[in-house]
Amino acid sequence: MKTIVIPTDFTLDSLAVAYATLMKGKEININIILLHILNVPYSMPEILYMTLRNGHHKMITKEFLEGCEIMQNRFKSRLHSLDIKFSLGDTKAYVKNLLEAEGADEINFSETIKLTKPSRKSIDMIPLLKSVGLPINNIKIDKDNVYSISPFSMLTVKSI
Repeated sequence: MKTIVIPTDFTLDSLAVAYATLMKGKEININIILLHILNVPYSMPEILYMTLRNGHHKMITKEFLEGCEIMQNRFKSRLHSLDIKFSLGDTKAYVKNLLEAEGADEINFSETIKLTKPSRKSIDMIPLLKSVGLPINNIKIDKDNVYSISPFSMLTVKSI
């Protein structure tokens, strides 16, 4: 079983990296972790009331969840699990320990897909993930045609 970490900003573009990973790979029983990293709260009030104001799950859009469901159905014979995880730590040691605990084997991302910061606490994840010592794969994705090759095209149609 292989565990692949894919940084996400909860857009369909970032989910396309997971789709391309599954399309190009031959492995079975793949675990995919869609990871989003947030800054650590450092002030005492933020730490004490973090669970009361913990709104980071609101960043996950309905379209993103639908895209995850489509992918799980499309690759159910090869995909063992597809999990969304938040890291509430932004240091190299913390993220390295988190990925080790999750049993991560590699990190996949695409340089052509620029991740946004859906929250003021979101960080630029790629430099941090490159520093943790896991193999990194840059998945080649044609951003102009990402939806023509994926099942997410139906999620991008806007009603008039």
